[in-house]
Formats: sequence, structure tokens, C-alpha cells
Amino acid sequence: MFNLKRSALSTAVRCAVTVAGVSGAGFAVAGLVDASYPTGTTAGTWTVDRYAPAVFAAGGTVAGRSGVLNLGVAQADSLANRPAAYNTAFYNTQGRGMAMSAGGYSVIYGSLFIPTSWTTSSGIAANRRTDMWGTAAPATGGDTCTAAGCDHFPILGFSNADVASPTTAGGTGRYRVWDTQTGWQELSAIPVKYDQWSDMCIAFTGTELKSYINGALAYTQSDLTHADVATLGPTTQFSRMMMQAYNFGSDYTAQWSSIGYGQLAAVAAQTGNGQNTNVSTGFATSLTVVAQDTSGAPLPCVPITFTVPASGASATLSTMTVFTDVTGTATVTATANATAGAYAVTAAAPGLAAPASFNLTNVTPVVVPPKEPTISAAAPIPTLGQWALMALSLLAGLSGMFMLTRRSSERHRS
Repeated sequence: MFNLKRSALSTAVRCAVTVAGVSGAGFAVAGLVDASYPTGTTAGTWTVDRYAPAVFAAGGTVAGRSGVLNLGVAQADSLANRPAAYNTAFYNTQGRGMAMSAGGYSVIYGSLFIPTSWTTSSGIAANRRTDMWGTAAPATGGDTCTAAGCDHFPILGFSNADVASPTTAGGTGRYRVWDTQTGWQELSAIPVKYDQWSDMCIAFTGTELKSYINGALAYTQSDLTHADVATLGPTTQFSRMMMQAYNFGSDYTAQWSSIGYGQLAAVAAQTGNGQNTNVSTGFATSLTVVAQDTSGAPLPCVPITFTVPASGASATLSTMTVFTDVTGTATVTATANATAGAYAVTAAAPGLAAPASFNLTNVTPVVVPPKEPTISAAAPIPTLGQWALMALSLLAGLSGMFMLTRRSSERHRS
């Protein structure tokens, strides 16, 4: 079931969470989840969401990423083979979820490895779809809503099934998101990164749900109204995250890594503080900020806005706003302007009163004048007496040579 209306999706997922037995239970600790991917019904474990996947287990290291989750579906659990109680398309979506509580500016995140073999599908047997889901709820809990649809369910993932007939035909691989108000949004304009990791995250800003792919904003859901605001209040938090794959009737395994969630708590300068450089030259070390959640873990998909002094000593940055990456860091390069002096560059994040700060100094270079060339003193001009002595010495030498030559000739004649 792909083109679900909001009320149907909300009611169905609400029931699935209640069956899992963790609605209102304790929550997992923020940051990267336990890479052993424990399953169960207690805090910090992954509970069945809709229908249990055939595989939900640690997958080791893949393409340079450790802590991989293998999320596999099997033909044995397809529509035609499930027990009668689960013999509807709703249970083709198979996965597990984890209860959580993250308000303010909060993020759920994970990275998906998309093999080249998923580029296109020749038919339903080759169809592949896997997603990361969130539940964005009122503080009092959307699952208690008396009307249909008090939770929002942002979804971000990949599919190569046909857009119009996903359960019967193949299509072209693309990223996609689910907007609770408008349905599926195909992100065909964003190039898919095959045979490598695609870093994905969904951020709750307090007023919007923003989906990011590989550090770039992919989609924004701005309408977070729901059916019972008067009773439950507005949407204020993420209360659950789920990892899902869709069972088209054949075996396949999706691989995710770097899965986690968190609520933004602080930003701090990591590298680049305390530098100086000559005016109009670049600083040697980039300015790097790390965003941290309430547990101190790095938090991706946080917009970091840098600010420099508008006048006087200042710097030009490579960009003014950067989103933190999968390591929770955001980096810019800085070039000093033509004015000497000390100043601060700040880096702010949403909802935080205290920005990170970098103390920088532009220095006027010291000009060392070139050394004057050393000129030797001129030799003194000989006096008249000195000229006379030199002449007599020359004549004496010539006379001596003449006498030696004459004696030598006389000996030869005798």
C-alpha cells in the first residue's frame, strides 16, 4: 500500500505501535543506536512494526561503514504466504521501531547503501524499497487522539518500483519522501548515489519536518496541523523511529548504517580557533563546528549559520550556512580581509542561545628592508716618490735579466 491517505496511515501505524507494547514505555538513549540491534519490547530494543522482517540483525562492515544493519524481507512472508490476520497489503511493509523522545530541534538519521543492481527494476520480482520512518507527535501522545490522524509520519527512503503501479511493475530508482498531508513525493531530480552510502536524516525544527539527503535539503513539510490540536496541543517531538522494507514477494536485504537520533543541545568549535594570518590571506586551518545532542553525541543535519564582523577586521568565509554531516561536523574555510586586528567568528544553531566562537587575528606583515650592497674602499693613488721607486725596481729587474742573458751567450761561444 503506497498511496495511503493520512487517516488510514495514522490509524494503522497507531495500532501497530500499541500491539508492539512500547507506547508510553521508556525511551532509548540518544545518539547512535546499539549496533547489535537488539529486538524486544523494552527501552532501547527494536519492536515489531506492522510485521516482523525476515532479517533484522547486525551486518558487520560494508563499504567502509561498520555497525551495519541487515534489514531483509523474504518470499515466505509475502502477501500470499502470511497468516490470514496479516493477509493485507498493509503488512507488506515490514520492519521494527524504537520508542524515543526528542523535542526542540531533533533529528532521526541513518545511511543507506544502494547497490547498482537496484538502479532499475524489470518487474515486481526485482522491485526494492526501504525507508526510515519517524513519528512526530504532540507532547501528550498522538496515539491517544480521538480523531483520525494526530501523529505525522515523515518517511525518507528509496524505491525502484513503478510510481503508478508499485506492486505490479518495475521502475527507476529514486529517493522519495512521505508527506502526511500530501502523500508520496518522488525526488527523481536528486541523483541517486549507487554502490555507496547515502546519508539521510529527517529533522523536526519545531514547526516543520525537513528531509536531507547527503547534506542537502531534499523536502520540507510545513503543515504540521493535526485533527485534535485543541485537546492534545501541537506537534512537539519525535516519539518513535522505524526502519522498514517492503515485501514485493521476493527475497532481498537492505543495508543501513549510522542509525541514530537526538535532540540538539550544543555546538562547539572543534578546529580553527585562536589562529592568525596576514591580511588578505587564507587561514591555515578550516573552522569546524561539532553539533551535539543531549547525550553529547554528534548530531547530523543541523544548520550551522556563521557570522563575521560587518566592518573592521573580519574574514570572508567559503559559505555562511553549512549542515552538519554524518559525523556531526560543519566546516568552512576563512580568508582574512585587508584590515588588521582581532575579532570573533560565531557559529549558531537553531534554538541555542550560545553559539560556538572562533577568535581570529589579521596581522599586518612586517616589511624587512633589503640590505645595501657592500662597496670596497678604492685603493689609494701612489705618490710621485712611490712611482719613482716602482720605476727603479722595474729597471733593476730588467738590468738583471740582461746580464744573465749576456753571460749565457758568452758561455755558448766559448
